[in-house]
Amino acid sequence: MDIYKLLRVVVIFCVINQGLAWWGGGGGSKSKSSSRETSKKSSSSGSSSSKRGSGIWGGSRSKPSKPAPKPQPKPKPKPPAPKPKPEVKPQPRPKPKPPAPKPKPKPADSGKRKSGWWGGKNRNVPPKPKRSGWFWSGKKKNVPPKPKPKPKPIPETPPSSKPKPAPKPKQITKPETDIKKVIEKYEGMRLKAYDAQPKNPKVHDTTIGIGFNLNRPDAEKTFKKHVPGVDFNKVKSGEQTITKEQARALFNHDVDNIYEPRARNKVGKDVYDKLPSNVKAAVVNAVYRGDLGPKTTNLIKQGKWKEVGKEYLDHNQYKNADKLGIPGVKTRMDWNKEQFDTMIKQETPKQ
Repeated sequence: MDIYKLLRVVVIFCVINQGLAWWGGGGGSKSKSSSRETSKKSSSSGSSSSKRGSGIWGGSRSKPSKPAPKPQPKPKPKPPAPKPKPEVKPQPRPKPKPPAPKPKPKPADSGKRKSGWWGGKNRNVPPKPKRSGWFWSGKKKNVPPKPKPKPKPIPETPPSSKPKPAPKPKQITKPETDIKKVIEKYEGMRLKAYDAQPKNPKVHDTTIGIGFNLNRPDAEKTFKKHVPGVDFNKVKSGEQTITKEQARALFNHDVDNIYEPRARNKVGKDVYDKLPSNVKAAVVNAVYRGDLGPKTTNLIKQGKWKEVGKEYLDHNQYKNADKLGIPGVKTRMDWNKEQFDTMIKQETPKQ
């Protein structure tokens, strides 16, 4: 036990003892005189049997001691009535309680003395670092800042080892050289009679199949020859139609026997046979539609291909195609001009 705490207990005990002695003796001068007289009487007679205490055992010294009371006999207890036996009911077995958690062991006493009245902080424990700033500042003065982690370098992706594919060369589309395919592309095929120029009141161009004109002088004769058993008048009025085979039979006859020979005769056999196939197709295509004029024909014969295209497009139907309701004519004539222009490089220079 700590010696300081023992001394405190002894001092407190003495103070309490003296206070009780003063309170039990009556206090003051009267208590002192009465105590002297009683002490004399007791010393002279020597027959006083009662012991008078003072202080903490306290009572008044002048008061005689009271005789002890005589013990009274205790009454005999009555025998208890027999209790009825209670019926014993089977009780369910209590479930076993889970084991209590083991208490954590207390740390052993280090034997170091604690300072303060009721014990406080250990003397040998180093003080915590003081905080700087205002009262509620949470920043620590002496604590070094934590180093920030450095960002990891992102690994560079190696360039792909695969070689880039070479760009595909642009495919140069060759112009169509088949005369019949070129004409059919722009004419189309209709199995019922129709007006090819509905907005032109001066022309009644009743057509069927692949551009077969039903108003030309030899139309009925040619029709009956290649489409036998079909009423020409009913077909022309739109009451009857024809088949694809019949339309193609009329078209093949016209190209082979009328329009290609006509084109050869217009530009001259020597000039026509020397032309490339795409230019031949353009010449026959223009003759089939009827827009190859005499000026354009003369320029082709002379070999003046720079002027052929310009003269060819200087045509009334080309300029007024939208008004006449035949917009496809412009596309068709533009294609023919492109084929004519391919001959400019082959034009012989003037001597």
